[in-house]
Amino acid sequence: MKNAFKKLVISIIVILFLLIPSNFVFANQGSAPHSITLLTGVAGGSWAGIGAVISEIFRNAGVKSSGESGGGASNVIMVDRMDAELGMCATTDPPVARKGEAPYEEKHTDVTGVCMLFQNFVHIMVREDSGVTSIEQLKGKEFASQPVGTSTQAVFSDVLSVYGLSENDLKITRGGQTEGAALVKDKHVVGFTATTAAPSGTLLEMAQFTPIKILTISSEKAKELSEINDGYVETILPAKTYPGQDEPITGVRADTILIVNRNMPEEEVYWITKTLVENLEMLQSAHSTMRNLTVEEMAKVGGVELHPGARRYYEENFGVGICDN
Repeated sequence: MKNAFKKLVISIIVILFLLIPSNFVFANQGSAPHSITLLTGVAGGSWAGIGAVISEIFRNAGVKSSGESGGGASNVIMVDRMDAELGMCATTDPPVARKGEAPYEEKHTDVTGVCMLFQNFVHIMVREDSGVTSIEQLKGKEFASQPVGTSTQAVFSDVLSVYGLSENDLKITRGGQTEGAALVKDKHVVGFTATTAAPSGTLLEMAQFTPIKILTISSEKAKELSEINDGYVETILPAKTYPGQDEPITGVRADTILIVNRNMPEEEVYWITKTLVENLEMLQSAHSTMRNLTVEEMAKVGGVELHPGARRYYEENFGVGICDN
């Protein structure tokens, strides 16, 4: 009789366990999304290649995932509207989007962070034979920027503004990094801009055949930029980053971050964050600038608040305070 009662109790416990929702039982593991669309950057840029590696990480973990071309500013809009699960953008994009300032036509307030990926240097490059030695001297010149809706275009507009210029003061041609580099090599433009990881493969290749000069953004102007948008940080581009660059260059950076809509389920964002951290070595291989990326750096996301799922993962596994900048 006792054995029969014991078996009955065990059977009831097993049945109750099976009835508990799986996302409750495995809450500390998170819950994988059905699929993930990741918006990256323009063709030829570092974001596209990095996005391909991130998508591969998710596919290896059993989730259908793809990287699609985009741009920092437009990615914020798409993620805010939940037209994509994840997006890459610069830390300078979300603060502008929340205010609904140009290039945004309305406020976008539902964007949160997952992780920091790497630092972007604001490259403003000119041909050495152009005679241009400062940003002020770009006025009236043929110059290549990127499409409206990209982080590069928004950043370049801000840089011009602190030097008393606007895009209308230049003769701008728009396209991706590959197009910009080709225009410089063919001498159709004096230079071009790209807010991207340094060194950029496209820029390295261009600099090997076309002597270039990277224009300085002074400390004073860097401070003005940080007052416009706290996503800007003064930085130094080390000497020898590019061929012919013998001296370090003072400039600004805007980190690349991974963003998600605040309404995405907490357990799914927990899973996304966990999967990226557990595949840190593969993530580091995505680009040379990420080879020393740490979890501590990933957890410090500028320009936007962390999604609760991401914050919970970092704090549960690496301690309270890891997310503080």
